[in-house]
Amino acid sequence: MKKFLRLINIPRHIRNYLLRRKIKQNKNPAKTRSNKGMWLKVINFLIIVGVIGELTYLNLKYKNPYLFFSSLGIVAVISIFFLVKKIRQFKDNEVEYQNINKLILKDDTGKIIEQWTLNDKTALLVGKKAEVNNVDVDLSRATYSSLISREHAVLNNAENKWYFEDLDSLNGSGIRRKYDSKKSKVNPGQPYKINAGDTLYIANTKLMIQ
Repeated sequence: MKKFLRLINIPRHIRNYLLRRKIKQNKNPAKTRSNKGMWLKVINFLIIVGVIGELTYLNLKYKNPYLFFSSLGIVAVISIFFLVKKIRQFKDNEVEYQNINKLILKDDTGKIIEQWTLNDKTALLVGKKAEVNNVDVDLSRATYSSLISREHAVLNNAENKWYFEDLDSLNGSGIRRKYDSKKSKVNPGQPYKINAGDTLYIANTKLMIQ
């Protein structure tokens, strides 16, 4: 009876289909990021052109000195914003990429609970194993496993580089970089390049990258 009910569970089939499709799409996250980056650049350019055009029109129409200096201030703020963003991107690209060999799960005392090798892998589903799903990185033995979603995140390999993506999990994910003491929250559905020495946060569970 359970097998029959599982067979006709349409929402489960839809969810599994969407999950498999998402993993398949993210087997090449570098290309996805490149396409997103191109569109963002186009949108940002159009926004800047629109703002400058509007300010120019207002200045020509009203010829108010206060409006002129306000316009200069707005343009300066926009320029500083994009300059800071560019500097951050440059610093991120400066970090030398190192090959990732394994993921390590430790308890609160630092003892290794489980580890997974990434050799010859292209995509890994991170979560908790259950009857209705199968995961590659099973965190059921983690101390705070109750906070981890069954399909929490994915790891994808593209051009010998690994990318981490949260699958809109209930309690979210984060990354702490090797040379950074602060944890950064990741946005669901966005791939993040990871490096050896980084730490992944699956909800409150730390997953070490080596």
